Amino acid sequence: MAIRNVQVEALLGLDYYDAYKKLIGISLASKSVHEICCCYDVLTIWFDKFEHLGKLVSLNHHSNPDDPPDVKAMFDSERWLDMEHTSTEPAHRHKAQKLRGKIGGITPPISGIYKTKQALVEAMNPYAYGGWTSIQKEVDAKYQLIIKAIKNKIEKHPPGGILVLEGNDFIFDSTLPHLLRLANSEIWSVPKSEKWTYIYISRANGIDYYSAIFSPSIPFEERRPSPPDPSKIKRFFKNEDGSPYDGPWPPPCLQEKAKH
Repeated sequence: MAIRNVQVEALLGLDYYDAYKKLIGISLASKSVHEICCCYDVLTIWFDKFEHLGKLVSLNHHSNPDDPPDVKAMFDSERWLDMEHTSTEPAHRHKAQKLRGKIGGITPPISGIYKTKQALVEAMNPYAYGGWTSIQKEVDAKYQLIIKAIKNKIEKHPPGGILVLEGNDFIFDSTLPHLLRLANSEIWSVPKSEKWTYIYISRANGIDYYSAIFSPSIPFEERRPSPPDPSKIKRFFKNEDGSPYDGPWPPPCLQEKAKH
């Protein structure tokens, strides 16, 4: 059996990044850990949409031969949600993310076409022509990727459940909601699409995110984080001696910046 159970108590109070660090040590592949954390992330953001199912108690990750679904969210009412996770990023952006850890550089455009590794590396050079494009091309390419990701999952998997669509697109901060609303209108012509609930998540860090939910029974709705909780931000600051800052908020370094 290729099913791993993760008790939700182990993740309570953790953001995506801390949850990832905690789970990466339980002999799961990084892709599997990412799927678990991303599904847990959207369930905490949209908890009120699913509270009628009871208290979330565990997440079961499925891999071959027990996949789909990617994740089964289990509730204390003995009910569950099947969850599928998919990316709305093109393959070359995933390759570039791995390369950046070795060579640095920028994230190449979504709309770019790079047939060789060398072409991709050149596009990651911030001073190279290959790393530039128009915003209209980027918006068009992003929309097509969203639609393609939805259709691929709908056509290949048993109908029903939560489809988690992940992106990394704060460049589209004002445009993304419009693209998702357009997708919301277009996908209902696809057979079985009405049996899914769609949740989009784009997270820049442990604090900032953009998320939207839509389905036949849930009107389109979007969420962004509330003003950050100082207790979660303090860990990013240190005292002059390098020890973690745990004093009053805001810390002295921010108070000093506010004066200028």
